[in-house]
Amino acid sequence: MPVTAGKKTGGINVFLRPGGEISGTARTAAGSAPLRGICVLADSGRTELEGTTRKNGSYAIRHLPPGRYAVSFAGGCGSGGSYAPQAYPDEANSAAATRLTIGLGQTRTGIDARMRPGATVTGRVTNRAATKLSNVCVELLSPQILSGASAPISLFLLGGFADAYSRHGTYTARNLAPGPYYVGFSNCGSGNLADQWYSAQPDFATASLVSTAAGTVTTGISAVMQPGGTITGLVTNKAGRPLPHFCAAAVNLRDPFPGDLLIAIGFPAPNQHGRYRIGGLAAGTWRVVFIPCYGGPYANSWYKGKTSLGTATPVHVTSGHVTSGINGVLTRGEPISGRVTSGLTGRPLSRLTGKNGRYVIPELPRGTYNLQFSVCEQTGGALGAIQRPGVRVRAGSPTTGINATLRRGGSIAGSVMAGTVPTPEPGICVDATPKTGPGISGVAVTGRSGTYLLSGLAPGKYTVGFTADCSFGTSLLVPQWYQGSATRAGATPVAVTAGATHTGIGATLTVDGAISGTVTGAADAPLAGVCVTVRQAAAGAIPVVAVSTSTGTYSVSGLTPGSYTVKFAAGCGATGVATQWWQDASSPGAATPVTVAAETTTTGINAAMTP
Repeated sequence: MPVTAGKKTGGINVFLRPGGEISGTARTAAGSAPLRGICVLADSGRTELEGTTRKNGSYAIRHLPPGRYAVSFAGGCGSGGSYAPQAYPDEANSAAATRLTIGLGQTRTGIDARMRPGATVTGRVTNRAATKLSNVCVELLSPQILSGASAPISLFLLGGFADAYSRHGTYTARNLAPGPYYVGFSNCGSGNLADQWYSAQPDFATASLVSTAAGTVTTGISAVMQPGGTITGLVTNKAGRPLPHFCAAAVNLRDPFPGDLLIAIGFPAPNQHGRYRIGGLAAGTWRVVFIPCYGGPYANSWYKGKTSLGTATPVHVTSGHVTSGINGVLTRGEPISGRVTSGLTGRPLSRLTGKNGRYVIPELPRGTYNLQFSVCEQTGGALGAIQRPGVRVRAGSPTTGINATLRRGGSIAGSVMAGTVPTPEPGICVDATPKTGPGISGVAVTGRSGTYLLSGLAPGKYTVGFTADCSFGTSLLVPQWYQGSATRAGATPVAVTAGATHTGIGATLTVDGAISGTVTGAADAPLAGVCVTVRQAAAGAIPVVAVSTSTGTYSVSGLTPGSYTVKFAAGCGATGVATQWWQDASSPGAATPVTVAAETTTTGINAAMTP
């Protein structure tokens, strides 16, 4: 609608349609006590509206547009105690949520929750001088999130992520879904401190998982923060003129998850003539990239003058020191352009590009690229996504005429079961990776019935993998590739043909196992605060840490079937006890292996700690 200066534009009328409403009550699982301060989220995939339970436990989410909504509940909006998140109706597995159809003006009542006890993690945060620190950010991240799984916000409410802040040297993270978490500590205002992962690891690759249980407080997950390293430098254009509008980022290659703990960003300071400073870096090797984040005709540039992360010159950072002279030169980038059409109609694909089917990718550094073409929103997955490899960008000239035609695609469908008594498993990522043909990878997620349909695949052969990475709040499951292979290399390829659905591509996944026991001290008294570290014998296996409670008990779940060593040590609250391995061994080589079977808890893995 055009608006003219100095004139009033009238007749802009709007008719508001009546919205829908979802209401209910949240109570404790053990009784009928109403719960105040429970977060409620209604999510249709397009619309997300929040509510909070009142003193009597009731809530109402109003003004909902028509759609199919999943409703999730989580503690943390003023609630006391710790409550595990869940989805309606009473589902710990977010993907099993029932979607409620809401029409114009429609009200759905009785959408209630019985909140189960949640897990809690606490610890201390100090510096090397044992000074208690405030304003240190503590992030708890599930393995599913770190695997790169994507999900709506409602799923993240179901235990995939939580954060807390240290106050006077301590922190408490409540309302967690039981299960394993990575715990990261980062500077949120306490000076130049290096980020770290539990326990005392500078990067994610060597971090341990922390096991949590329902209704249990896991104590002693603490951090001694180290001085951060700093990178400084100057950014100019090709003529040597300092640039005022850029960002500099330091990336740790050993950390696969692009979160606050892993990428540090520095901005040019006012009146500093192109100089930047990135602080709070853990000691180790970093790659630095310079980005024209305020616009301009420049391409990204990696130190020293490299065009990609893989070829960037490493920058070595030392704790408490400044690594200076890490300078960058931004040069003009070049575009790639072309036209995309439909192989079914011959017409331009406006849903992928502009109205005329043309696209432009601007300001790319010189190098070789693989371009991927897929329809962003297509009905039924009629057109297969493709890749065009080896597109070269040369300095000084645009790359034009990189055209693509998307032809009729095919689909893969099936069901996923889990357990020794197989039952449908929702929330499983089904990943199809091309083995032959021009296609690109595709992902689908099993629904409430355990079934999936993966559309939009270009004709060719694919390897299909099944993992629990798309399911938040469910038990861990052992990944598998079709048919029954433990590795992608051993998977049986699945042929996809144009216009057809290859059915029956399913799997039955093995459910994880667990280890539990009791830790005692002098006079066989229960001993709290002992770190119990469980590590699989396989190379590169991630250790999992549990902490003995006030009753001396511990439990570690989410373990892939296999052989493990179990270590008992001080450091999670207990002091003055000697480290040992099960059974009464003084070294990991002398430890008695513990066998974990699927869907089974191996009990009696006890320790009697001595000074």
